Amino acid sequence: MENLWSRVTDSLKERVGQQNFDIWIKPISLVSLNEESVELEVPNRFFQGVDQRTLRFPHQETFSRLTEQSCTLHFRIKNEKGGRMEHRRGGQ
Repeated sequence: MENLWSRVTDSLKERVGQQNFDIWIKPISLVSLNEESVELEVPNRFFQGVDQRTLRFPHQETFSRLTEQSCTLHFRIKNEKGGRMEHRRGGQ
């Protein structure tokens, strides 16, 4: 799982540049991964909202490309119960 996350973050760093990576991707943690879904942990609600609007597709596309299958992304807010949002990849 950590090897895949490392490959995802390396790919995203190339895609978005070092500064955006350090601000918006580096603080994200991979919590769980299975054949159908990926759960990522973000630091706070603001970060979760920004990630949902602007970085959802790059994360999802990169996971799908590296695992060669469609996945559902879940974003969880660190240290908050019930702080989970979901996005499904359609059409594949």
